[in-house]
Amino acid sequence: MAVAPSLKRDATSAIPSLSGLPIVGNAFEFRKDLPHLLLRAFREHGDVVRLHNGRHEAIFVNSPEDVHKILVERTDVVEKRTVGDSARAFVMGDGLLNSDGEFHQRQRKLCAPAFQPRNIAAYAGAMTHYSRQVEEEWGDGEAVDLSEQMHRITMGIAGKALFGADLLDEADEIRRALFVIRHYISRRSRNTMRQRLSRNQPRSDDQDFKRAKERLDATIYRLINEREEAGAAQRDLLSMLLRSRDEDGSGMSAKLLRDEAINLFWAGHETSASSLTWTWFLLARNPQVYDRMQAELRDVLGSRLPEVTDIPALAFTQRVFKEALRIYPPIFAFGRQVYQPFELRGYTLPAGTSLLISPYTLHRRTDVFPDPERFDPDRFEGEAEHVFRLSYLPFGSGQRVCLGAHFATMEGTIVLATLGQRVRFELEPGQNIVPERVLTQQNEEKVMARVLRR
Repeated sequence: MAVAPSLKRDATSAIPSLSGLPIVGNAFEFRKDLPHLLLRAFREHGDVVRLHNGRHEAIFVNSPEDVHKILVERTDVVEKRTVGDSARAFVMGDGLLNSDGEFHQRQRKLCAPAFQPRNIAAYAGAMTHYSRQVEEEWGDGEAVDLSEQMHRITMGIAGKALFGADLLDEADEIRRALFVIRHYISRRSRNTMRQRLSRNQPRSDDQDFKRAKERLDATIYRLINEREEAGAAQRDLLSMLLRSRDEDGSGMSAKLLRDEAINLFWAGHETSASSLTWTWFLLARNPQVYDRMQAELRDVLGSRLPEVTDIPALAFTQRVFKEALRIYPPIFAFGRQVYQPFELRGYTLPAGTSLLISPYTLHRRTDVFPDPERFDPDRFEGEAEHVFRLSYLPFGSGQRVCLGAHFATMEGTIVLATLGQRVRFELEPGQNIVPERVLTQQNEEKVMARVLRR
């Protein structure tokens, strides 16, 4: 993870500094084990800590009040830090995940109507359909890779909801392309101290990455063309984006449509698949919680498929998903950049200061979440969720809060309900599954589980 140039010592020298190696500081932990590094920083020095990535520094902030100040109150002087020559920018373009400033606000305004709850509710049928379609392929007693299967389900849902298309037959090929892209981005971002990637010129010798990006682009442009040719009003999100207009009557260019489509597709299935994988992982390791969820599904649904109107009655199932997002948030860390001098805890941070925020560590504050490693969905019962307002950030906060948060929460609940009433997963023994390694490295991690039909 790249950080800003070294801060002026007279402005930040009083901030506690995490111990590290001579010259390189914490650089190796940044690349190999960032979750552990951030937890160590918080436990040793508290809410505000200086981290050293070679000659660069970042200020790690882990106080709910300070994080709220950064993300919500002072967005006039603190904004998302985007690295224009990063591998991610080369893939994602100028979509919502990678843009900032007034341009980001304009794009967000164009995209927001497509994510209103009344529009999202129409996709509940696709969520049950693809969950059931994939589930019917599993044999009783068969061992399956939960990560692969959740990706297939969420890719099917994303294809239908975003593009009005059935992508299940292409799921494996697209997933392989995305894996190559993820691995490339992860590898390049870990090597930013030694080499940087031009936004317009990826390494010429990395043919796998180039082919994977071309494969993904071909799919996205094909889907855009199909929607444009269809003409008639459609309910999928891409059609809504095609019809969206700014105040001056202008819409999105073909390039921007591509960028937003890639962003929505990436976020719309990748993070959901990861979140569902770790939810099943946690359920399998906590059978009493699993039993309670399945009992609720029996009581509420019987043998019928869930519908969007069932979600309020599936209160415990919703809490299961929320607690899984707390333990393994979709985005475990992200950065912000100070653009004008910024006061934080009595420190004056100059322009150019890099700030680092981690939902992963924020969700492990024992003063907010006692025994934070324990999987306890009842944390979110009743009014407790209001207490977590500043501390629970699985979808971010403020003006950059994830537009798809409602979609993801509904999807998680419906997929859990559809599969949970029909099968139970038991983890295959002998696996060395470390979710934190996946959070850091973004590499493929098989989570093998045996399917037991109910």
